[in-house]
Amino acid sequence: MNALYKQIFDAVVQGRTNRPSLVVETNSAIKEATLELHGSARFHEDLEAANIFISTGQATKFRFTMPVAMRSIWKVTAISTTEVPLKRITLQEDPRWLVDWYRVQGKSIEAQVSKPTSAFRVDYFGYPDVSEANYNSWIAQRYPYAVADLAAAKLFMLFEPRTAQLFFARVGSISVGDTHLAKIYRENSNASD
Repeated sequence: MNALYKQIFDAVVQGRTNRPSLVVETNSAIKEATLELHGSARFHEDLEAANIFISTGQATKFRFTMPVAMRSIWKVTAISTTEVPLKRITLQEDPRWLVDWYRVQGKSIEAQVSKPTSAFRVDYFGYPDVSEANYNSWIAQRYPYAVADLAAAKLFMLFEPRTAQLFFARVGSISVGDTHLAKIYRENSNASD
């Protein structure tokens, strides 16, 4: 269990639910809460990129498998095969390499470009690693109380629904003024939703 995950776990158990025997349920609630908060908007901090190289040579129409942790696509661009792998994404588009169209079908992306290429970059909104050993949520780092409150709400739904509603109200929504989600959204105003 890494330090951030332990901090959230302790906040849920000791600071909110006082239910140390619900280890499995608490772990599940923390993971669900983290994914739910990240999925509430398309935050720039969740942008990731994957370079996909097509082994069949250059062509104008492709089908390739989506990255595993992808929740939604920001853009798909054709790239030169000599482009270095990306570390951080910039949101500027180069019109020479824009994809004519793409669509998602199941776990695949189908794309077409005007000029032949053999590589694409998929910029997408991903999910953080929520495993206990590698937990890495930027929301949990900046707003641990939001994750802990949402996890507590999910746990309280099992045995005290009225208390759960109080915690759900604290977490709130993006559009409700003084809630955790509104604060996260407001302070990370580069969100794309």
